[in-house]
Amino acid sequence: MDYLRTNKKYFVLLYFFVLLMNSYLAFYESYDSLFFKPMIALITISAFMLFLTQDYRSHKFTKQSLLWLILVVSIVINDLIKKDNEFSAIMEMCSLLVFVIPLIVVSDFNDLEFVAKKLPAIGFYFGTFLLIIGFIIKPYNKEDLLYSGLYNNPNALGVNILVVIILGFITLKNIKNISIKTLGILLVLVNIVVLLLTKCRSGLLGVVVFMYFYFLLIAYKRNKKMFKSFLIISTILLLIVGFAIFIAKPIITGNKDNLFSSRFELWESAFQVVKTYPIRGGSTQEISDINIQYLGYDKSSFHNIFCDLAARHGLPLLLLFCAILIISLYQIFLVGKVKKNEVDEIYIALFILLACCGVNLVETLILTSFSPIALLQIFCMFYIDRFYNNEKQIKLN
Repeated sequence: MDYLRTNKKYFVLLYFFVLLMNSYLAFYESYDSLFFKPMIALITISAFMLFLTQDYRSHKFTKQSLLWLILVVSIVINDLIKKDNEFSAIMEMCSLLVFVIPLIVVSDFNDLEFVAKKLPAIGFYFGTFLLIIGFIIKPYNKEDLLYSGLYNNPNALGVNILVVIILGFITLKNIKNISIKTLGILLVLVNIVVLLLTKCRSGLLGVVVFMYFYFLLIAYKRNKKMFKSFLIISTILLLIVGFAIFIAKPIITGNKDNLFSSRFELWESAFQVVKTYPIRGGSTQEISDINIQYLGYDKSSFHNIFCDLAARHGLPLLLLFCAILIISLYQIFLVGKVKKNEVDEIYIALFILLACCGVNLVETLILTSFSPIALLQIFCMFYIDRFYNNEKQIKLN
């Protein structure tokens, strides 16, 4: 046990490596291949090893970690009450606990520099390596690229790449060596190009949100006049791009399908489910019946984290999730108010949170087990919580 606790960072790395590898290679091999049973087993083993690194006698649950545990267990109990599928509910609980509990363990990690600097760098380089390996394993052809994007699930792959791009920007900020920084910039550009090739609009939305605020922070720290100019120019460019994609293009082409048009129909159907089952949410069959009635077809996801939580698990659990999110934002506000311009990490954590929330407005990835974007969002919230509690402790001392 002492060996595990002394070398905790290596087990943290093992856990994140396995999660990244599973998420990336999922797009180059089919989910029913023999490859995935060993991967899920490896994820479970690495998570269990991470559990053992924690000294639970001295562990103190923070608001974030306690609320996340309550949310996860409540989701499973809710499924069991609805008698949706007892076996599926138990499996969902196991997968979510294997996903969330290691993050709670990591949130109690003392080496914040390792978490804020070294871990993102390792994730960035390893994620880019997996992307390149994927191209070698399964090259794409022009027809796939033109008509369906890259690989079997380009949207999910694009969201994975979004995570690596964000980690890349964090890494670049901490690199001092010019040669290594140049290499890092090239690798970030490679990831951005591949993201464009996937045609993943939700991934692009997340990248745009993060980069917008990230460069605003840089401009603000360097020159106030530069900040004002960048704010005006970047906002105008965003409005032009948004108009071109969501208004002008549908009018010119006569094609009303954009990132939000098909989503609105799903969200209306979710509203009908919430209106019918406001407290417990609808079961799989009940949601299917309402979808067929209002949409004419069934859909497994409402492509919005708030709609999915409310429709599938009821308004109380939606309010719990919103409370967790609000606590994170309030903690950022309190730390920023005290530290002001001294700490960039807390502001970057805010930008990551905003980017992840942007993606989850049009996707439901935070409830997807082992999804990198969910991993990044929950981990970021735990980091904010730990940072806030550290500052609070320093103030008390």
